[in-house]
Amino acid sequence: MTPEDEEFNRIEMESRIKQEYVRDMIAKPDIQKTLDRLESAGLSHKKDGALWLSGSKVGLNQDEVLVRSYDDQPTYFLKDLAYQLERLEERGFDRTITIVGPDHHGQAIRLVNTLKTLGHSGFSEISTQTIRLIKDGKEFKMSKRKGNYILLDDFLDMVPTEAARFYFAMRDTNTH
Repeated sequence: MTPEDEEFNRIEMESRIKQEYVRDMIAKPDIQKTLDRLESAGLSHKKDGALWLSGSKVGLNQDEVLVRSYDDQPTYFLKDLAYQLERLEERGFDRTITIVGPDHHGQAIRLVNTLKTLGHSGFSEISTQTIRLIKDGKEFKMSKRKGNYILLDDFLDMVPTEAARFYFAMRDTNTH
């Protein structure tokens, strides 16, 4: 068992929350396979040195960059699309759900439209809202980019598991 597996198991035991989704995110989907799939469906094109999703063909108002021109790297959108396609096509999921924050709602629309065009109607998104946390008597603003965040297992060290489960279950994901 790897150290990551041991950590996942520890969190699952302490929180009684299944961590399979975290394991999924560690896996790297096949980006090239997704690009080939989009090309064979006639949904991508090159422009200005970048590779683009043809937005009008998937019901979007504009084209979306898949591979950037300046560094030839895939965008987050392409990585997310590859991940969802891998779950639906390779692993045989009938339905897949992604959870997005308020600043990523547009990303979910692009994913839904592209996956539907590729023949997958079993994808849906759940939009969440940011929450207000108080730490040491002061508002604590979380930011992954700045490294300001609280991990679930750290949160559960501060709050009883049952209280946390009750809090999350009693609120809609769109609640501020």
